Amino acid sequence: MIKGARNVWKIALAFALTSSGVVTGVIRVGASPKSTDFEYLFVQKQAFSGLHKIYWTPTAIKIVCETQGYSLVMHGPDYKIYAYRTDDKVYRTSTLAEFFRRYPYDPRKADSAKVGALKLETIKKDGLEIVRYRKEEGPGNMLDLYVAESPAVAPQVSDLLCAYYRMGPTRGVVYRNHRENAPHLRTRPGVESWQNSVISGETSNKDLVLTTEVKRVKFNPTDFECPKGFKVVGGEDIYTSRAQKKQAESVLDDLNLGGKMGSDEKAKH
Repeated sequence: MIKGARNVWKIALAFALTSSGVVTGVIRVGASPKSTDFEYLFVQKQAFSGLHKIYWTPTAIKIVCETQGYSLVMHGPDYKIYAYRTDDKVYRTSTLAEFFRRYPYDPRKADSAKVGALKLETIKKDGLEIVRYRKEEGPGNMLDLYVAESPAVAPQVSDLLCAYYRMGPTRGVVYRNHRENAPHLRTRPGVESWQNSVISGETSNKDLVLTTEVKRVKFNPTDFECPKGFKVVGGEDIYTSRAQKKQAESVLDDLNLGGKMGSDEKAKH
């Protein structure tokens, strides 16, 4: 696969989780989260990485990327991240500190993120209190941020989701992230404009994160499990499956780019 095509796949999940141990058996939330016997499911669309299911409690979170086929799960008390694919039966582990360095993301800024923002309204939905904030981030660039603030979650839970979505830090579970009147999109050849807008930080009346469905259900420990018996792999094998790689390479072969790649590589030696 040529370098440019490989980078397109890496956009889907721009971290390579660092292995930090071997999973034995099944990873479980040790006990029901304190002060609650329920969990929430948010079905969300994110601008460049597609459709997601976000399962969360005050002390646990699972991010399922339906578009790319990988999952991340994390819970207290250690808040170690497990990323895995059920199709290829592989997994990878990371600490939050390692995860944040890949972005970069600074969780220390979360407590001051809403300073200067205007609190517009509080929406009550399915036992949630979703607060809407508006902040001007520059001339003609307005951000509306909707955050589920009640029930409150551990900082690690909100930090992981914000970092994963490449958002600025905040406290709570992101419900919607909407920008208006930003500069017009500038596209690059071969890159879809919406995807490109997120990478370059430019949007024009776009929902970077949009929740399309909310469910409050009884807490189920199996929603926060990583299957056992999976093989430890590198980060690239988590965010891109063997079938996805094969399909991409087939497209390149059809375009006769594989041969060009081989010629270029030989010329370098």
